[in-house]
Amino acid sequence: MNDHASEHPSENAEVFVEDTASGVEGATHRLLKRLGGAQRLLKGSGVVYIKVNGVDSQPHTYTTPAFVAAVVRAFRDAGATRVVVMENSTQGNYTRVVLSATGMAAAVRAAGGRVLCLDEEPSRPITLEGGPLVRPVARFPRTLRRIIDRRDEVTYVNLPKLKTHSMTDVSLGLKNQWGFPIHDDRIADHNFRLHAKIAAINRVITPDLTIIDGEDAVIHGHFPARTLAHRCVRPLGRLIGGRDVIATDMVGASILGFDPEQVEHIRLAADAAAPPSGGGIRLRLGAIEIRGAPPAPLQGSAELLDEFPPGARIRAGSRRACREGCRGNSLAALQVLGLDHDRDADFHMFFGAGHGPLPPTSDGSRAFLVGDCAIAEVGPALLANGRTTFVSSGCNNLAETIAGLCALFSIPFTSLLPMSVPRTILALSRATLARTSSNLVPLRPVRLSPRRIDQARRRVREIDAVEAQVSRLAEGT
Repeated sequence: MNDHASEHPSENAEVFVEDTASGVEGATHRLLKRLGGAQRLLKGSGVVYIKVNGVDSQPHTYTTPAFVAAVVRAFRDAGATRVVVMENSTQGNYTRVVLSATGMAAAVRAAGGRVLCLDEEPSRPITLEGGPLVRPVARFPRTLRRIIDRRDEVTYVNLPKLKTHSMTDVSLGLKNQWGFPIHDDRIADHNFRLHAKIAAINRVITPDLTIIDGEDAVIHGHFPARTLAHRCVRPLGRLIGGRDVIATDMVGASILGFDPEQVEHIRLAADAAAPPSGGGIRLRLGAIEIRGAPPAPLQGSAELLDEFPPGARIRAGSRRACREGCRGNSLAALQVLGLDHDRDADFHMFFGAGHGPLPPTSDGSRAFLVGDCAIAEVGPALLANGRTTFVSSGCNNLAETIAGLCALFSIPFTSLLPMSVPRTILALSRATLARTSSNLVPLRPVRLSPRRIDQARRRVREIDAVEAQVSRLAEGT
């Protein structure tokens, strides 16, 4: 695997794998020492920002709090003036609730760090580059703007979880930075544009250090149902760390069983980071110096297990049922809510465009249109025949998707709370007072309406225009 290391232009294409069998604290210190030591990573200000994966409080979805605390302690012991652990959890969540429910906040504070809920900050515009697939401006929380402006003064550490992902194949260091745009600026790009957007973010903010938490690995999608955890989670006992996030992700992807060259956002990030033409060769897995003992590759799959609530009739269109958007996350939510809450179903769930004949209207079942393509195409007929229909607008509007599924499954909102009602209300109140930018789950599902159809049609036309532009550019080359 190390035969062609000289072909890679980066001096940081070195990735270390550390065994955690004797404890994650010791493994963390050994790994940091092999990377030169935490003190060497500190910059002039002595401030360290750590991005964790705190996407949700569902078991196995987030970075292990004990590991995060070990990293915080290591930098505090090395003389860091301040260590800040930051996150902006996924739609449908307040970060404050997730960090509290997972024990992350308590572990970080006990280790001498502080937590920062990025959804509670004002946002600032960030300019992104990446061609027609990338919107030129995205809104990031204020702290990210400060980090970008002070990269020579502050240390930025990325601590993702070792997971496959039903939308992006893997969820590692590069994908972990998808938590930076505010929620409203994620939805529009949760389609075929997602990979380019992830690569573009890495161009404006690249970690000084990435350590993948491989205490265990998720291997079927990214959000395993509790009832399927025995099939989706594999104990691994490894930390995978490096200075180059692309190299570290390549090694992590290979451990999960993927060819990194086939993971679109990793390939695009490697292409973007390559030296100018004639100046060197882009990074490839064979050029990475892997030090330590990586485990045998897992047989990971981005696809969810084919286990869904009985009675849920999934109807994916022949066109643009994007796994990066309306399909990938919504099927994960369908699986988790239906199986973990032991619910049967009696509804049709539509994704994408290019549908054949609609299901019969006399069976009394309801319909759920997920994504603008389905709303624009199927919505008019369902609206005309009076079928009870819920919708989730945009591309991967997870908050509206959860609201619709909860209504269809008759799952009360309180059953989704990860903490006691009083603790949750207190956290929600604090986040609300801070003017959180999170998209919360609506208390009532969104129903199909003429206005929703018109909005969907307008957004589909915008997506059509992007696809046409990309096609013209491809034909030109």
